[in-house]
Amino acid sequence: MNMFIATTALTAAPSVPCVSGEADLIFVAIEDHKRANAEYAEATKEVFEDTLSPDPVKEEHFGDLERSACWNLSNTVPTTLAGLLALLTYVVDVGDGKYSSSGRPDNAFGEEELRNVINCAQDFLTTHLTSAA
Repeated sequence: MNMFIATTALTAAPSVPCVSGEADLIFVAIEDHKRANAEYAEATKEVFEDTLSPDPVKEEHFGDLERSACWNLSNTVPTTLAGLLALLTYVVDVGDGKYSSSGRPDNAFGEEELRNVINCAQDFLTTHLTSAA
């Protein structure tokens, strides 16, 4: 792919509000998502007697917490190169099932969240490559 076309395609992506701070908050956001994802898995592994369904109240509550943590993570701009690598590695690992109790692929990051992660990575690279020039 032509580098100009690739850069133009990334620049043309819709802007997503992202969080940034002095410390690299991406590490906190990753840990928050790991915890929320594990709590959701634990809360939904027990099923109601005589059914194959988890407690709907727990499923909704812990599902909301996981989605909130996922949204926060996917909208946090890393502030260090190590943070950017950690973010990208974590998203791939979640998708591959590394953090799933069953080891199966996890679609915690939907299309919108993945787009946000890419936009945040682009924001990081733009900021750091511009300041390095």
